[in-house]
This record gives sequence, structure tokens and C-alpha cells, in this order.
Amino acid sequence: YGFVNLATALNGFLKEPSWRPRFKYHHWFLSSIGVCFCLILMFISSWYYAIAAMALAGGIYKYIEYKGASKEWGDATRGLQFTTATRAILALGSKPIHTKK
Repeated sequence: YGFVNLATALNGFLKEPSWRPRFKYHHWFLSSIGVCFCLILMFISSWYYAIAAMALAGGIYKYIEYKGASKEWGDATRGLQFTTATRAILALGSKPIHTKK
């Protein structure tokens, strides 16, 4: 549940063109709240199982990263870098150029 909310939060925040949620009132912040609640409830119910589950998920991620995926689907880190760079470039166009630069 937490990873589904994390994926929807990242896709909503990065405004991925292929991301088309069907929920009328979707916002990336709601998904972020879902991630936080999921983590909080995991640790409230059993902190050692929560740590074990997070370690297992991290181990699976590192294994797939080490072995290499057979197809390149893209990842959220590259999407975040691309979105940050795009927003910075667009912000440059809206400001007047200084005469000494």
C-alpha cells in the first residue's frame, strides 16, 4: 500500500504525461499523506516487522538494480532530475537578463 501511494505521489508530482489517474480529486499530496500514514501504522503495529519489511523491500530493489532489468522502463529519480531541470530552464525565461551577464 505504501509503495502504491509512493508511486502515485511521484507520478503526480512530476506530472508524467503517461499518468492519468481516474480518481477525480487526485492530488500528489494526498498520496504523500497515504505513504506517511502507512509508515506510521507499520511502526505502531510492530516496529521490528516494519524494519524487516523495509529491509526486505530494499534488498529486492538492490538485487534488481544489481542484476539489471531486462527492459528499461525509466525510474523516478531520472524523472525528478528531468522535471527539476525543466522547471529551472523555464524559470530563466521569465526573468529579465542582467546587462552584466
